[in-house]
Formats: sequence, structure tokens, C-alpha cells
Amino acid sequence: MKSDQIKNIYEPVPLEHIQIQGKIGSLMDKFFHERVLSDFARSVIYQETEDAFRRQTDDTGVVGMWQGEFWGKWIISAVRVCRYCGEEELKDFIRDCNYHLMSLQRADGYIGTYRDSGNVFPADPEKSKAVMGWPCSWNWNIWCRKYTLWGMLESYELLGDGKILDSARRLADQLLGELKEKQIDITKTGTFAGMPSCSIMKPMLVLYRNTGDETYLEFCKEIADKWETHEKPGLIANSLERRVIDDWYEDTVSWSKTYECLSCFDGLLELYRITGKEQYLEAAENFYELLETGEKNLLFSVGYNDQFYGAASEINAITEPCDVIHYIRLCFELFRLTGRVRYMDSIELIYYNAFLASPCKDGTWAARTVRGAGKQEYSHMQAGMRYSHCCVNNLPRGFLNAAECAVMTGEKELLINMYHAYEAQLSFGGRTVKVCVAGDYMADSSAVVQVVFDGEPADVCVRIPGWSKSSRVTVNGEAYSVQPGYFKIPFRARQMEIRVEFDNTAYVKPFGKPVPRHSSEDWQYRRWGTGTPEAYERALGRTFLDETRCTIQKGAVLLCRSKLIGNTAEEMFGGRNLIDGGYQCRLEKCQTEAEVMVLYTAHISDGQKEFCTPVCDYASAGNMEQEDEEYFSIYF
Repeated sequence: MKSDQIKNIYEPVPLEHIQIQGKIGSLMDKFFHERVLSDFARSVIYQETEDAFRRQTDDTGVVGMWQGEFWGKWIISAVRVCRYCGEEELKDFIRDCNYHLMSLQRADGYIGTYRDSGNVFPADPEKSKAVMGWPCSWNWNIWCRKYTLWGMLESYELLGDGKILDSARRLADQLLGELKEKQIDITKTGTFAGMPSCSIMKPMLVLYRNTGDETYLEFCKEIADKWETHEKPGLIANSLERRVIDDWYEDTVSWSKTYECLSCFDGLLELYRITGKEQYLEAAENFYELLETGEKNLLFSVGYNDQFYGAASEINAITEPCDVIHYIRLCFELFRLTGRVRYMDSIELIYYNAFLASPCKDGTWAARTVRGAGKQEYSHMQAGMRYSHCCVNNLPRGFLNAAECAVMTGEKELLINMYHAYEAQLSFGGRTVKVCVAGDYMADSSAVVQVVFDGEPADVCVRIPGWSKSSRVTVNGEAYSVQPGYFKIPFRARQMEIRVEFDNTAYVKPFGKPVPRHSSEDWQYRRWGTGTPEAYERALGRTFLDETRCTIQKGAVLLCRSKLIGNTAEEMFGGRNLIDGGYQCRLEKCQTEAEVMVLYTAHISDGQKEFCTPVCDYASAGNMEQEDEEYFSIYF
């Protein structure tokens, strides 16, 4: 396997050595069972993804579809669930899945759901308008092959089966050969300025690492070279110049696809590791800054319903779980490379809010978008698939990316990054370490961390979140007041009890930006609404705001009102607006039969009058399919 020029500063605990516990662990276990481990998951959900390669219907219409992505997404998730759960039976099933797909491989190496492997160019917008009602340019041929290639490579790295690697290599070689033979520029293929196609950089670099074949590396360098120009998408050039993302090019809607753009930066960071070219890291770090300042929405994700549209200025927050997952991935890879705590701070906020709001509480499905108010949006029959969906199939690896963040190791130190309940056993620097984290962190902003070294102790660094204005760490009975960042334990012991206590205040946070009035013709409004024109009209001025409001945050958790916990529609959508004056919030913790992570009675006062309202964590407020269009709201 080829080695990298740049080494990571920190590495995650292997998935097989950590177990997430508590309410989050229970939700993970349900989702993994329903979507990956159950008989239904394997015989029905998975089988549908494989059958798409037999049907090959993605290019039978005017507009190209994307059934070919679901096999790879399911397999990548299954591989990581297999590592986490340690199930040998699942490992055998993954091997069978790969061999079934390999049996469908053409003699020239092609595997795909497009009958014509050379059909890689954008659809004709004029012809598609007659079918779709808008000038759609979709073509997902190379994007689908990207996920197939990636799934096979993850399977190879799990199983060590050389036949799977050989098949993956033939798949990649067929694509590269066809592009070269027909003199096709990959940045001109697919849709959204070629970003979906170009995101194949990531698995191509995984293939390079496993084969040492420079052809794959050179192909990825050529893609990066094109990103250094100002021709769309200009990812490197525009990021290096720190240009506001939604001003990169005119006609933002046609090119600024959040999920695919983030996927490209995932590949670029892999290319940085391999080549050591500093511009690649600088571009990715600049892009993160541009996202944080211009595209970070009130749910702590980025973008506006899978588009870059100046989301930081839009009070009506809406985000796609695929965007959430891939923003976590971007922050995770940046953290591994740089060790900068701000990336881990971002992951925590994204995970506890937008991500955990995505899976249904019973583990069977997940949202297509999560919103700041109303109801979450669920989508079935995506690309004609009954049991698969882009976000749903991606969600297990989102859970496990977050699990990898919990405890990490450097050359000489152990990092404690996350404080929800878990146990981990790991080895580094010749040491064996057990870490146990207990408590109700989402509710109390505190936790107890037990660290036991079998052998020489090492430095332990605990993350102090940036949102905490006052924090205390107690180590084996000795207390310290600490600042945001990493606090290094100032003495060594083989057994440590570390108590972390962070700012437990609830803050009323005004949005603080002007909110324009919208009509049913506005792009944001159309992207917010689903269903009938009547539903759009009902949303305007109720769930879709045209005035500035406040949110309430306690610790890392965004608080929310919901009918689940007894709030009424009038209370959420027709009541007082806290923007009118200096309100403060005091929380009283409650017990409940409702399936929520945390529940409080909020005592909200302007110094003269007080009113009370039940509030829960945003993630739990609406995580199940329903018809009620006024079910929850983060706005006060």
C-alpha cells in the first residue's frame, strides 16, 4: 500500500473498539438493525440496490437518474457497521454482495445502471423541461460509478479479497479508458458543474493507495488542476481567493450543490495527504471558513436545502442529511490533518442537532430534509427506488463518523472529544487504554470520564467547547477553571476520573439579520415547501417566517417546542416574539414519557413578566413521518 506524504496528527479509535451507549447508542442500534442487519434489510433493501444493475434504467428517459448510487452507499455503510458490530455473518454477506455485482461486470470492466457507459453528458435542458417542468440537466452516470467503486474498495479493505480489488480496478480502468478515447473532460460531464463526476477523486485515490498505480493519482491531479482555474466550479481558485460561495458564479441554483461540493473537498484532502501540496489544504480550510461565515444555517449544518445560497442570512433553516454527513466528514478530515479544535466544535454542534434530527426514532427511515419549523420532509420512491434513498443509505456512516470522533490519539496524547455515553478500548504508543464516559451530557452539559492505562500513562487532553463561557475540569478531585480549546491534564496517573462541567446556561439568541418577505415565486420558499400549492400558502408567514425571531441554545443543544411534548400550534406559530426585548431563559429539567433526549420547562422572563413553556432538544422534536405541517418550531 502506498504511503502518504502528509501524516495525520490525530487518528480515530478503530470502530471495533468503541461502543456508543445511552439514548444515542440505542438510536444507532435501531437504525443499524433496521437498515443493515435485519433479514428485511438484506433480502429487500439491499436486493433492490443490486437489481438496479440488472434493470439498467437510469438512462432510459430524457433525464439521467441515479439508482446506481444506492448499492455503493449501502455497502459502505454495511462495511462500517460490520467493523463496529464485529458480525462475521455480515462480513460473509458483504462478500456475496460484491461477487453478485461482479457477475454483472461487462467484459471491458464496466459496471453500471446506465446502459450506455458513454452517456455521461448533461441532459438537454429543453427536452427535459417538457418532462420535468424545469430545464433539468441531470446525468449521474459517473457519480453512480464513484459509489460503486468506493463500495468495492471498502469491501476489499474489510475482506482482503484480491478478486474484489481486481474487479474494482477494471471498473476504474474502463472509465479512464473511455474518457481518454473519446477525449472527454470529466469536469464537463454529469451535472452541477461536473462536481458529482469529479467527486470520484476520493475512491480513485483509495484505489491508488491499494495498487500503487500512478495512473489513478495522475487522473486526480488533473481534476485538481482544473479546479485551480476560474472555470466552474473553480473550487480551489475561488477558495484560495476567499470569495463568498454564492457569488462565485451567476445562476447559483444551477451549480452550487452542497453535497457534491463537499464530496469534492473530501477528495481534495486525500490528494493533499498523498502529494503534500499545501494549496489543497489551504483551499479546504478557506472553504470551511467561507461555509462558517456565509452558509452555516441555524441547525448548525451548511447550505439551504442542498444549495449554497447565503444560508447564514436566511432565518428559515432547512438542510439535507447528506449535507450534514459530508460537512461532518469535511470537519473530521480537517481535524485529523491539523488538530484544530474548531473543527471538532463544529462536528459536535452538527451531530447533536441537524444529524440526530434526521433518523426516524424507530430506525426504519430518515428525513430528506430537516427544517427549523413545521415538519421534517420525508421522500419515498427517489429515482424510482422503493426502499433506498440517498440520505437514508448514507446515515449509518454518519453515525460512525461521529463515533470515530469520540476518542482520538496523537503521537503522545489521548484526546477526549465527545461526552455522550460510550466505552472505548484502544492501543497507542505501546499502551492499552480504556475510556468510559457517563452522564447525560446533552441535558446537563457535564460528564464523568474514566481513563485507565494498562502501562505507562500518557497526556490526556479534554476538549473544552467553544460555546462554553465558563468551564471546570476536575481531575482525581483537583479542580481547574479552563478556557475553550484543549486542556491538557497537568499530571500523570494510571487511573483518572475526569469530571467536566461546562456552561449550563440557556441563551436566548436573536437572529439579528433582516428577513425579507417572500412570495410563492421565491426560490427559497419553493425549496422550503413540499406538496400542494395550498400547503405552500399555509406555510407562508407561519412555518416559513418573514420576520426576525430568536432561538434558544443550552450547551451544544438547540431547543425546540413541539406537539410531541404538549406545545400547541398557536403557541409555536402565533404567540409572542422574544425579539421584542431582553428575555432570559431558566430551565427546569423534567421527566417525560415522550421519546426525547432532553425535556425542560423553560421559564422565560423579560425582567417583569415570566411565561413558561415545555421545550425539548431539536433532534427529538419531529423525528417521525407525519402529516401535521405545524408540529414543531425552533423559533421563539
